[in-house]
Amino acid sequence: MGKVNVDEQMELAMRFQVSSIPMLVVFKDGKIVAKSVGYRSKAEIAAMVEGAR
Repeated sequence: MGKVNVDEQMELAMRFQVSSIPMLVVFKDGKIVAKSVGYRSKAEIAAMVEGAR
């Protein structure tokens, strides 16, 4: 789990095509398996993480 300040890490934000915040990216084995922009409930986030297992 990590948090990135896109104002300070512009290169990283561009690399992952951050168009809006909040944005959640789920990785598995170094690859993106899910991406979500905007507010998500705790249950929705848990489902995204579980879906990556």
